[in-house]
Amino acid sequence: MTKLHVSTALSLPEDAVTRTFVVYGGKGKGKTNFGSVLVEELAKRGDRFCVTDPLDVWWGLQHGDHAIDVVILGGTHGRDMPITPGAGEVIADFVADEDVSTVIVMRHADGRMWTNGERIRFMTAFVRRLFARQGERRRPLMLVIDEAGRFVPQTAGKGDLQIAECIGAIEELVEWGRNVGLGCCLITQRSARMAKAVSELAECMVAFQTAGPNSIKAIVEWFGEHIPTERQKELVGILRKLPVGRALVVSPEWLDFEGEAPIRLRETFDSSATPKAGGALRAPGRARKPDLAKYSARMAEVVERAKAEDPGALRATIADLRKQLAAKPTVMAAPAKTLEVAVLSNGTTKALTKAAAQMVRAAELVAEGVGRLQNIASDLRDASAPVALELHRIQSVPSARAAAAGSTSVALAVRAGSVVGHPGGRTPVAHDGSTPRSGSARGSGGPARTTEGVPKRYLQKLVDAMGTLDHLGYTQPTNLQIATWSKMSVRGGAFSGYLRELAAAGLVTKDGQTAALTDAGRAAASRPLHGASNDDLHLLARAVAKPYLHKLLNPLIEAYPQTLTITDLAEAAGMSVEGGAFSGYLRELVAYGFVTKDRSSARAADALFIAGAR
Repeated sequence: MTKLHVSTALSLPEDAVTRTFVVYGGKGKGKTNFGSVLVEELAKRGDRFCVTDPLDVWWGLQHGDHAIDVVILGGTHGRDMPITPGAGEVIADFVADEDVSTVIVMRHADGRMWTNGERIRFMTAFVRRLFARQGERRRPLMLVIDEAGRFVPQTAGKGDLQIAECIGAIEELVEWGRNVGLGCCLITQRSARMAKAVSELAECMVAFQTAGPNSIKAIVEWFGEHIPTERQKELVGILRKLPVGRALVVSPEWLDFEGEAPIRLRETFDSSATPKAGGALRAPGRARKPDLAKYSARMAEVVERAKAEDPGALRATIADLRKQLAAKPTVMAAPAKTLEVAVLSNGTTKALTKAAAQMVRAAELVAEGVGRLQNIASDLRDASAPVALELHRIQSVPSARAAAAGSTSVALAVRAGSVVGHPGGRTPVAHDGSTPRSGSARGSGGPARTTEGVPKRYLQKLVDAMGTLDHLGYTQPTNLQIATWSKMSVRGGAFSGYLRELAAAGLVTKDGQTAALTDAGRAAASRPLHGASNDDLHLLARAVAKPYLHKLLNPLIEAYPQTLTITDLAEAAGMSVEGGAFSGYLRELVAYGFVTKDRSSARAADALFIAGAR
């Protein structure tokens, strides 16, 4: 068995690559050195590692007499390969697929740090995707998260769903990562900031000199029942006086070790050292780099694959093709007229679908690019992407009838290859069960505009969301609920602007932080949910709620109409009632309107159940 020699007093067994460490300590006391020593030892054994580096201080692994083959993604001047904050899933694919170790630097190529929001969004997407991909091949990988307290804090700001999602993703990885070959090393200088629900899952705690009372308290809480109270007092005394580079290591079960350990100095260049006054931090010699041409090519393949599967990228492609198509000169001399197509019935829809297919085939003779648009529509269908592909004002070849009346162009909205006014080709149904008049049908594929009672296309998702909420009993939903069901940010300018447009169109009435549909708005909503069962509502709720929230939502639905104490709910979810993740998840469910709670208990909302149908 090959040991990992991190100290003269302590060697780690070879399964350390899939174990969980939590590393505490003040500035400059040895935390980053320990992390560097850990990955150096893993590299000697041929194990892979990945470091998320928010401060750009790990690049020294490529320098020195014992430099490591590691690809540095991002950072000043892009280091080896540049990345962007939106590339979390792409980078996770690269890390999971390649045999090389990586350092992910959260800094722009021009040296600017990513914003806190950019870091959180990247980390959430990266961790979720990495956990999923590791489950495919289960090749051992150690993930080192530097400054972990910022990504899994003990408390999240009220309504801050982004950090709650990040906490949930990392908690899931730490809790179940070993099952898919993932180890984790969480490094933080503020032990009190770290969510206990995450830190308590660590199998080994490494604590460098710590003085702050709150930080010491968090470390003592980690000791828990494993260490007698009197012995804890002794360890706290040791902790306060530890010299730089010496750590208190506690691992009661895995290592059966409890005591001081002098951590050896790193063998690669110490790029995390504080530059001396009047000088600059310079690495000795040239960096040791792996075959970057090979990895750059593979990264390009990963990016292209991600683009092919990304509805957002496809939307951009569609927009570009629209511009090209609009710029093409028409071959028809007669002035074009626009026929607005309204979907009135299923029979009419079928007839229009057939006519549209004939027009599209004719358009191929005079409009270059239509074929490319149809290929993209096929790709979208294969990927089940919820993107409506719009073919605007396609000039048809004049038929005998059209020739007499002048040339005609048709504005059509095409979703999944058919002419529809609502998802799935259904005729819109008002809350009273009637079919709206033709003037209120949604789906003109022409330029976005509001006709009588008809919302603009980009506003329809808000109207649909409010229609669903209205049916669930939320006739005056909060802005947060509307934004959540619409998959938008309540803080974004777009959301508030869209809500104002709906109010101006007479579809919505606003009252401070709430809004309500008018009769016209209800008629325009395409999701009235008539005849829904309890199971239908629960499936819809689970589709809207993030997957990590299901662990709380499911036991509450099962217990309805009874309430659960907060302690019982945490136990049913397999979470710590003291953890920031648990309270954050519960706040999210309350914001969705799925749960009601007080200080000591929680209950599934009545809106998730239909009277007499339970």
